[in-house]
Amino acid sequence: MGSSNAMPDLLDASVWFALAHPGHPFHAQALRYWEEEADWELAFTWVTALGLVRLLTHPRATGGEALAAPEAWRVLEGFWARPGVSVYPGSRTSSAATLRPFR
Repeated sequence: MGSSNAMPDLLDASVWFALAHPGHPFHAQALRYWEEEADWELAFTWVTALGLVRLLTHPRATGGEALAAPEAWRVLEGFWARPGVSVYPGSRTSSAATLRPFR
């Protein structure tokens, strides 16, 4: 990833989806962005986090390879576990309890 700025890169749900879904037509470009061009800090908003879960669980969006909600949530948590990835603004722990039904 690139240099650090005060404001993290706020990626759209479609970019997170392309990163998460190897069958996505722009997976290679998203991965190249992730590895070579992205700032050190990348962030989800709650809208993009839930958008990613929605896309990963949608059969047409995934080409028939939809995940169950708990699996999609684990993909999201996998991104959150990476250094430099956060939820902006604020903490994911305070709001994550509200979203527990996805698990």
